[in-house]
Amino acid sequence: MTRRNLLSAMLAPAALGEVRAAALPPLPESIAGQFAGVHAGRLIVAGGTSWSKPKWDGGEKRWTPAIYSLGSGETEWRKCGEQAEPLAYGGAASTSAGVVCIGGQGPAAASALAHLLLWDGSKVKQYRLADLPEPRMMLAASLSGGSVLAVGGQSAPDALDASSAVWRLDALDGNWNRACWRKAPPIPGPGRILPAMAACHRGFYVASGASLLADPPGRTRRQYLRDAFRFHGGSGWTALPALPAAVVAAPACCDASGRFLVIGGDDGALAGQVPEPGPRHPGFRRAILRLEAGVWREAGSVPVGLVTTAAVRWRDSIVIPGGEDRPGSRAARVFSIQGLTE
Repeated sequence: MTRRNLLSAMLAPAALGEVRAAALPPLPESIAGQFAGVHAGRLIVAGGTSWSKPKWDGGEKRWTPAIYSLGSGETEWRKCGEQAEPLAYGGAASTSAGVVCIGGQGPAAASALAHLLLWDGSKVKQYRLADLPEPRMMLAASLSGGSVLAVGGQSAPDALDASSAVWRLDALDGNWNRACWRKAPPIPGPGRILPAMAACHRGFYVASGASLLADPPGRTRRQYLRDAFRFHGGSGWTALPALPAAVVAAPACCDASGRFLVIGGDDGALAGQVPEPGPRHPGFRRAILRLEAGVWREAGSVPVGLVTTAAVRWRDSIVIPGGEDRPGSRAARVFSIQGLTE
């Protein structure tokens, strides 16, 4: 049995509805690791990294501080300012007050910065929130009720391990400026970077990610994880069924029925290959997985697998703005997915 057939056999059968992808205006630059969310009916994208040319051609990795927004019916993204410092690979959560952006990595170090991006009717404003108690990059974040949960990540670009720490920012009155961080129970299992995360049914769902292993001492390699968990403030963490494959750095969100969706992701199948596949890399997973009645089911696929980006609910669709289309390469492509949130 081929690897592809084996993965298919591990998925429960599902009646696949029609999943439709539509192109939206591309981002002004090809980026990944950006913060993304929605406020006041507008898509907001901030920060991220790009390459001067593909990594395999000797390109230089660059950080952008640019903030862009897109409104309904608009044909191009509008630049709406710049981050106070260029950051990528942080966590973001859309709230009624704005997009809460947490941590991330700058050109030299991980950050503990937390800030709010909001659309005031003509531009994006920024407000600094309480810093995370410790720097974190490659973490995930999501909102449920009046709480944002920040999960995992690593403390520095050269960290030798990934964190299992979970931090909680509560703004039950909707005022994020007064909110303070407090520690929540750590995620079970190994610490992880780049988990897929969303809030559904007033709980937080976390799937996959990668742990870091010393190999050799002083250097790390990623161990691709297939585990999944649900967190509820009253009962803590509960284990969910294992995924059929790892989905590291996958965009994730919740559908209209409250089911957890994971879109694509990196399964690690080509990780560590020497030489690196470069332009021969076939791209990341395109399957959409949905947790339904305690079982992972395939709910369709996307036209291209994009990782280190977000799945944002916007106007009865799911939007994926840019991201990494293969290791060392970025995309400006933006598409919306219909048929999963109606």
